[in-house]
Amino acid sequence: MKQGSAVMCLTSFVVMLASVKPASLEMTSVTLVENGQARAVMVVAPGLMAVNPKMSYKTPADERNAEKRRQLVRDSVLDLAMYLERMSGAKIEIVSGTLPEGDKRLPIYIGEPAVQRFGVMTLRALAHQGFRVVVKPDGIGLMGENHQSTSFAVYEVLERLGCRWMMPSEVGEVIPELKTITLPIGDTSSAPGTYARFLWHLDPVYLRRIRNGGEGVSAGHTLEVYNKNTGNHGYLTKNQLETHPDWNAMIGGKRSVNGRFCWGNTEVSDAVADAIIARLDAASSHYVSLSPQDGSNFCECEKCKALDSGDYDSVMATVSITDRFINFCNRIATRVTAKCPEIKFGFLAYVQYTQAPKREKLHPSLAVQLAPINYCRAHAMTDTCASRQKMRQIVEDWGKATSKISYYQYMFNLAEYSAPYPMMHQMIEELPIIYANNVKFWQPEGMSNLDQILPGHYLSNRMAWDPKGDPRAILDEFFTL
Repeated sequence: MKQGSAVMCLTSFVVMLASVKPASLEMTSVTLVENGQARAVMVVAPGLMAVNPKMSYKTPADERNAEKRRQLVRDSVLDLAMYLERMSGAKIEIVSGTLPEGDKRLPIYIGEPAVQRFGVMTLRALAHQGFRVVVKPDGIGLMGENHQSTSFAVYEVLERLGCRWMMPSEVGEVIPELKTITLPIGDTSSAPGTYARFLWHLDPVYLRRIRNGGEGVSAGHTLEVYNKNTGNHGYLTKNQLETHPDWNAMIGGKRSVNGRFCWGNTEVSDAVADAIIARLDAASSHYVSLSPQDGSNFCECEKCKALDSGDYDSVMATVSITDRFINFCNRIATRVTAKCPEIKFGFLAYVQYTQAPKREKLHPSLAVQLAPINYCRAHAMTDTCASRQKMRQIVEDWGKATSKISYYQYMFNLAEYSAPYPMMHQMIEELPIIYANNVKFWQPEGMSNLDQILPGHYLSNRMAWDPKGDPRAILDEFFTL
């Protein structure tokens, strides 16, 4: 072959190669911001970004709830714009409705526009918390099963970019500096590993950013609680309790209106069930609490004692009354769910009814909330501490008794509120244990004392989102950042 012909053939071959895009050169990411310049735009549903309307207690509940849901997504969108700007210096525009024809920016569709552009998500997760993040060359989609999970998708993106919220306020924020912001191509659907994450006494803005929420167990002290305005006790009226003395607990050999019910009396469980049905007829609800009034004095009559299994509670130094209580709750649940099959009942495992039942099987509508108030707070379940080892046995026993447990961890030292209580060792050791034993709800009691408990508190929040996380790696990240 002549040299000229060879050059022409080589040139033709190079041109052919240039026209074929190898798989290794396919687009692997999209750019939201390039060298401090915005390359993306957010697209949201019309009306989403409106200011808050005036509402009052007279506003119908459905209308108030719908407005709360709108504000949740709106505020999440505003956060996304704000943090992208803080990271890069680039201001990302928010457009309601549709983009102008010919707009070359990368659209970030959020909520309804994301569903319209990329199709509905198929994941159905715990408590409707599933969300989807779509990243394609022609657009990004952030959507969820509902408004709350759409908000989760927004913060999922920010977390992928390195944002962290260790505690409320800018003091607790970790926001990386990124002049160029990219996201890898992909389409992922995900959900938190728990039904609920509910924390006390913290800024609602902070709680939104750490994806607090879900569907929790209602288990407040409701069953017998005294109403000073009516004289009623929980679900029973003052007149009922005065007319039926045997409905009241026998304490110290006497029956009187003392704020305790006789759980062994079937008339009491029927009356409580009927009162709950009446309330549900008047106002719908998903969870009803059956937790007794706080305290540790309960009925001493023979009918109640006959329902006990004889299991001894060494911490309370008395016979456990869990079987008695579950028998009572089962009767109520059976009667109520015959008319209201969707209702769920929450109850505390507390004081003399902390230990799991030995004889009674839980009605399917019952959900237990473990509240280990009487157990050591200085050690972990893996230590040579009789109290914490006892608590581990309780967790494991309840894990065998039911598939869904709420954990009411006390996130402060009840003996001294202001004492340093970092909870690192306890949370490192115990969180994997509780999640391995059917804990599906993280509902701790907390205070505003993050200066005392922050490392363990942050760890518990992260593990509540992902129970399979590595606790030591999470704390390493906390102290590094």
